Amino acid sequence: MSEAQEIPKSTIVTEIDKKQAAETLQKELLHREDKADLVGRNILKDHVAPQFAAQAELLKIEKIKKDLASGLKDRSDKDELLEKGILHGTGPADQQAKADTLKMKMTQDQLKRNLEKRPAPDKLAEKGVDVASEEKKE
Repeated sequence: MSEAQEIPKSTIVTEIDKKQAAETLQKELLHREDKADLVGRNILKDHVAPQFAAQAELLKIEKIKKDLASGLKDRSDKDELLEKGILHGTGPADQQAKADTLKMKMTQDQLKRNLEKRPAPDKLAEKGVDVASEEKKE
């Protein structure tokens, strides 16, 4: 055998590895998700190069933070809103207390109406209801 015909074993292994890697890569590329699916799942940003997408997202978040800070700085304070009659009470706890009081008042009113509609003991006796035994239970 001449030197031109001999192929080192390491070269053969490398060529086989390259072919297997190429086939594997080809299979994976055939089964990868479409760009539209990745954009829909918010993995890729549409119309932005991938290397700039992260930087664009950070800039967007910073702009939102600055806008929010600016809006909060210009916001009226609690005392000013109370003076103008825009804000009433102290917040959700005050509203909950009012709601609880209203619910109790509604329950009392309903009980009062039910008691007013209640038949008199003599009417119950006419219908055969034993009023005396009912009073003993209580």
